[in-house]
This record gives sequence, C-alpha cells and structure tokens, in this order.
Amino acid sequence: MRGLKALLGPAVTESGSTVATACGDSVKSAAGRLVRAAQEEGALRRDVEPMDVLRLAHGVATAAELADAECGHIRRYLTLLTEGLRPRGS
Repeated sequence: MRGLKALLGPAVTESGSTVATACGDSVKSAAGRLVRAAQEEGALRRDVEPMDVLRLAHGVATAAELADAECGHIRRYLTLLTEGLRPRGS
C-alpha cells in the first residue's frame, strides 16, 4: 500500500519535482482513459471524474496504512469505495 500511496501522491497534488510531476501527469492521463471507458460501459457513474478516483484511491491507501494494512480493513474500504462509485440502480 505504501507504494500505491507514493505513486498517487504526485497525481493528487500540484507540487513536487519535475520527475514527480511527470509521473503524476502519466497517472492522471491513465485515470482519465479508465474513467471514460468505464463510463462508456455503464460501469461508473457519469459524474465521477478521474481526480475523484485518484484521490479516493490515495485515501484508501492512506487508510490501509493507518490500519497497519490489515486485510479486513482494506477490503472494507475498497467495498465502501466501489459501491459508492457504481451508478444508481446497478
């Protein structure tokens, strides 16, 4: 989880080194493609933006780290996150 948090950090903030900014830009671009594809398939709410997903994933990684990476906590956080992102009626 620490690796995920470190990877997402530059993507969810505007500050950092040139390398961090380039990494963040790459992650943002990938998230944009994934969000658009999921929305086109009807698997993701239309009002969800790529930055929403990145910040939520960063939050889950942070929460998992705070919970000492216990599997039960990680699964619960991910379930809460994904159920909240589904379109209504799915």
